[in-house]
Amino acid sequence: MIPAPGRPGTMEGMQDEGTQEREQDVRGTRPEGTDLEGSDGATGIDEGFGAHRATRFGADVHYEGRRDGHDYIAQVRHRFLDTEAIVFLDGVRHDPESEKALAKADRAEDVTTADGLALKLEEGFFRSTITVRRPTTSGKMKDREKLVVRTTTLGGAGEVDVVRADELVGAPLVPAEGSPSAAREARKADHPVRFGLIAAAAQAARFLVPLLGLGALLSGLLDPVKRWIGRLIEPVVTWIDEATRGIRTWIGEVTRPVRELVDAILEPIRRFLGWLWNLLFGWIPEIHLGIDVPDWIVDYLVPVLVVVVVFVVTIGTIRDRRNRLEKARRGEDPTGSESEDAADDGDGGHDDDEDDADRDGGREGLDDETRR
Repeated sequence: MIPAPGRPGTMEGMQDEGTQEREQDVRGTRPEGTDLEGSDGATGIDEGFGAHRATRFGADVHYEGRRDGHDYIAQVRHRFLDTEAIVFLDGVRHDPESEKALAKADRAEDVTTADGLALKLEEGFFRSTITVRRPTTSGKMKDREKLVVRTTTLGGAGEVDVVRADELVGAPLVPAEGSPSAAREARKADHPVRFGLIAAAAQAARFLVPLLGLGALLSGLLDPVKRWIGRLIEPVVTWIDEATRGIRTWIGEVTRPVRELVDAILEPIRRFLGWLWNLLFGWIPEIHLGIDVPDWIVDYLVPVLVVVVVFVVTIGTIRDRRNRLEKARRGEDPTGSESEDAADDGDGGHDDDEDDADRDGGREGLDDETRR
């Protein structure tokens, strides 16, 4: 359901003032992106896009691609611990941060722009997710696809993927030729093993820190420090122990009757729980393999297996991404053929809309309106 032109000063009004350039106006522009701005001059984040000199800590990169019959363009400002993006969906300009701020100010879930779409923005240090919400035939807004914007650790490059709601790996948008992101994609394609090892080390740390604990991972480094601190404070600990021994002995004698009474009360309960456990599980025979596995094998085997699995998965992901980027550069849909895309646009989306309409089928006349 596409709303009427909005009032000036709102997001709808911004879209009505000349921001609806079509594909032929935005396709093929370079990272400077000056011709991607609306007729009003596009204030804010678009001002000076591409003027930033590319460094290891920041770059302005232009991405574009096509998927499922829709054109996507993203102007991304990659910075250290910060990422900002302007996106063009089928030629219509969207500022996710402004739309998020406007929705928060209006206390609304969605801010529908002139093209009938609404965007949700989730920001992080190195990753931002822009969720595109499209209207169904019943007039409801539904999450369709996500634009996942990633920035490298130092902030000098990144990547943008279009991910559907029913998949984990999306279609990459092609970075502008000569940009830091394009150079990074080329290095990843030429040296998948090196990038696989780096990614495996980072991912393994994410898995191992919660699994083993930070103390277990750093125990080898901290043992000398702990021994030195122990030797340093040993005289103080000994003196405190000698000074408080008398009062600790007196407290133990005073509380002994209470502790003996508690033990006498709990002893029947402990015997009953032991009898119940033997009744339920005592029939299970003990299995012994005849060999003793040292503890250090288990301690080291788990980290090694995690690193190997993450490395193999990362190598496969890099090669798959290279193939998808090659398809995107040729103008093909990275995830399927053109016939599949047409089927998705013609039938798949309509089926989803009909499902939404069926769930709301209790309303009078809804099915007839949907068919018309």
